[in-house]
Amino acid sequence: MSRLIRRRSLLHAGIAVSAGLWTLRAQACEVQLANLRLMHPWVRATAPGADSAILNFTVEDVTEDDRLVGVQCIAAAGAALGGPQAATVVDFAIPAGRTTVLGEDGTHVLLTGLRFPFQVGRVFPLLVTFEKGGIAMASLHVDYPAVG
Repeated sequence: MSRLIRRRSLLHAGIAVSAGLWTLRAQACEVQLANLRLMHPWVRATAPGADSAILNFTVEDVTEDDRLVGVQCIAAAGAALGGPQAATVVDFAIPAGRTTVLGEDGTHVLLTGLRFPFQVGRVFPLLVTFEKGGIAMASLHVDYPAVG
């Protein structure tokens, strides 16, 4: 009888650990700040020698107007705005009550001065700074192969 209890306890412990790891992975793609949520920052894989990469992410559940004022990643020397509102610095309005998508099809953050190629499956630490919301410590995922 004690052998059956021991097996059952091990099974329950294994299920608990697996569920805990799955929960951590599911939450790794979003960061909740006081007034907004940063969702799934990602880049495409880059070719060797590439100097920049487009950072894609979504900002949602914005409860008060804010501004995106900085992005830092150990894999890049700097960041700038690209697309229709291109600028040499990161300074972008995030309006309350709306979902803001920064990505390849519009205004986006451009990671510049890449230190090495991004390869599918890699993950890097990423700091995204908002004027009111503060700093979001996120994970930058290299999710898709390069287009072309």
